[in-house]
Amino acid sequence: MNIEKAKALVEKKINELRKKTPIIEYDCKKLAEVEINKFFYDGRMIDRVMIVLRSNGCEHYKKTGGCSMCSHFNGTPINGVVTTENYIKQWDSIIGGSQFETYVDFNLNDYPVVCIYNLGSFFNENEISKEAARYIFSNLNNYKNVEKAIVESRAEYVTDDAISNIKSVYDNIIEVGIGVESTNMTIRELCHHKGIEDMSIYKKAVDTLHVHGCKALAYVVLQFDAHGDYLGEFEECLHGSVMKRINMLPNVKKIVHCGLRGNLNTGGGLRESVENGNVIILKEDLNYDAIKKILMKAIMYI
Repeated sequence: MNIEKAKALVEKKINELRKKTPIIEYDCKKLAEVEINKFFYDGRMIDRVMIVLRSNGCEHYKKTGGCSMCSHFNGTPINGVVTTENYIKQWDSIIGGSQFETYVDFNLNDYPVVCIYNLGSFFNENEISKEAARYIFSNLNNYKNVEKAIVESRAEYVTDDAISNIKSVYDNIIEVGIGVESTNMTIRELCHHKGIEDMSIYKKAVDTLHVHGCKALAYVVLQFDAHGDYLGEFEECLHGSVMKRINMLPNVKKIVHCGLRGNLNTGGGLRESVENGNVIILKEDLNYDAIKKILMKAIMYI
């Protein structure tokens, strides 16, 4: 079977599964979620707030069934439309406190890092309008204790215009999470159904962010098994043409992992830098045996 036939089969099976998802109606004027958690940032442990907007959903999902490992679209109002005014009301509800059913003493200035997610691509105008995105970042700029704002987007939507739209009204650090999933095209397309065959699209996105003084995160799914498979891909991710732009100490790779299945072995150069394991440091002398049989979703800072 050639790659195109395989991709078509994968897409068919994904869409068969999507059709089994029950349709749930959501209030377009209310946020999907607000979550506060611990985060290792700039050498210290902080409280980070994640604000998840109820949105129009990922366009890649709508057109093709989306990435195989993602179900964020299930949180979008499939039969509704989230307007610019809806997005503004959602944001105002977190600022004014009406989002919370009971009184909460909430202030964005208490959180050095603020994540603003829209269950898709923040830079895709078909998902969230430029006006809504600009309003959010213009308001966020009033909170000077917020050191960094993080959004997510598919690489193809990271453009000069999209970045300038929010960068022109926001003074602090903007970081953009981009789902690479794998640097191996076959794995990326057949296992993850990413829909981005050309790695140069990622490189262009990262370069564009750097031109505007923004930072990039590359999300990569790494699978280690008893035979050491994918270890070569792991090295490629760290040292490949796109990932060479990692802005870190020469011999240290910092990876923030979102989830681990299995137990971490802290020997052989692998150590947890914080007690809850949110951040691990991978040194050059890493003993790969220490991380076999682990499924890792990693965030590589570029």
